[in-house]
Amino acid sequence: MKNMTLGDLKISLADLLERRRSDLLLSTSGTLYLPLLTKKREAVDALPETVTGGRANADTLATADMLHDGLGGAIWHFAEAVQRCPLIDGNLKKAAERVRTAFIPELSELQRTYADEARVAHDRRQLLDVHTEDLKALAVPGGGTLFDWVGKFLDAGDNLGSLLSKRADTEATAPSGKGAAKLRATTIGLLGRLRGAIGDELDTGGTLPADYEARIFAHIDNLAQERAEAERRRVARSEAAKVAPHAATTTTTPTGATASTAPTAPTAATAAKEPEHVT
Repeated sequence: MKNMTLGDLKISLADLLERRRSDLLLSTSGTLYLPLLTKKREAVDALPETVTGGRANADTLATADMLHDGLGGAIWHFAEAVQRCPLIDGNLKKAAERVRTAFIPELSELQRTYADEARVAHDRRQLLDVHTEDLKALAVPGGGTLFDWVGKFLDAGDNLGSLLSKRADTEATAPSGKGAAKLRATTIGLLGRLRGAIGDELDTGGTLPADYEARIFAHIDNLAQERAEAERRRVARSEAAKVAPHAATTTTTPTGATASTAPTAPTAATAAKEPEHVT
């Protein structure tokens, strides 16, 4: 359990004191430790997201980004459909192309960081007046015109900027992590003592089921194992990164000669939008 984060402990205590509460109370140890665990849970829950392992307002930003990207994708594909359909007037096809070029020329733009998407929305807001005629000439499903979709798309980008500003304010005033580190250590210690006490009860040959310890600590053990595996992968990547710049692959050409190919750096297209988009 020593590698568990405060975020891990937060969900572990919730699982232990809610889903596994009835099992916990089967043992004398669980009954005695229940109030102590409850206090620890309250203390961990009171910590801000920035301390328990997440970024401030991460869920709100992710939801706002889904709206932004959904609208952007709809605008791009709508313009594509207009251009491809042989039944649509040529002037409307040209209008759709101008709109797409102005507001979302490439779908890959939707993989940019929140900050970049907010900046682009701010920069392109002025283009609404320029392309109003084109936008209002293109009716969209559900009523209204493409002017409505693009307006909401830009609004969603502006909202990302506002949420990022609020995040900066929140994280700038976040409390020191020293108290949180102590809370993490004492919580892990309490869980360890609970496990030891349960082990002692099982050793006395009482009425507890043989798999009692596993049932109580199943979720905790699973999270601890995932943390350990993640750390091993991190170390392996770090070691590989030290070797990669000096490594090269040797291939044999059709003429029998050998060619050395140095590893290439990852492109921007392969990078994740933001770390928090990866769960």
